[in-house]
Amino acid sequence: MANISKKAVFFDLDGTLLNTLYDLGACLNAGFASEGLPELRLEEYRQIVGNGIRTSIRRSAPEGTNEEILRRIKEEFDRQYEAHFMDRTVPYPGIPEFLAQAKKRGLVFAVTTNKQTSFARALIARLLPGHAFALIQGQEDGVPAKPDPAMGRMACEAAGVSPEEVLYIGDSAVDLAFGKACGFCTVGVLWGFRPDELLPSGATRLVSHPAQLLPFLD
Repeated sequence: MANISKKAVFFDLDGTLLNTLYDLGACLNAGFASEGLPELRLEEYRQIVGNGIRTSIRRSAPEGTNEEILRRIKEEFDRQYEAHFMDRTVPYPGIPEFLAQAKKRGLVFAVTTNKQTSFARALIARLLPGHAFALIQGQEDGVPAKPDPAMGRMACEAAGVSPEEVLYIGDSAVDLAFGKACGFCTVGVLWGFRPDELLPSGATRLVSHPAQLLPFLD
């Protein structure tokens, strides 16, 4: 795989391209507060987000919280996030510059994320303008969440590449498992939400700054 020229770079979103932690955490806390449940410290959400918002709510709620309460928390989160999902979210330092360098080399971009598709597309349009993505695919009805490889197949089709031609970049064990399931060359980033789980999950390629991704394109 290492000897095959890369034609595309696929990204995770939360914790990889964008630091979304504080807006996610604040809106999750608003959902819990609406039901009189304990809120979490924002840093605690590092260990919780990444598998889709329903899973994050279930993991954050007190044990035994019933399904109706979980449903109402999700509804309140949706209302809050619709209004506040760009309050503090920013690209990680070096990401815009890496995208510009990869674009000069003619590579195709795509995003596969467990965030809702509409939010993912809006964030990229606002925070990473001028960078065309062949696909921005998130969680929605009929599309399994990562690490299921379905999004990877969709991205390959949209980009017109084979899995061996893809460099996949993510920040969590979910991303490593997804990249392996898809047959991608996968790199773990240490600036994301859960760097401590990358090595135990079998990561063999790690970077601490986006500029260090460039050699993987050559």
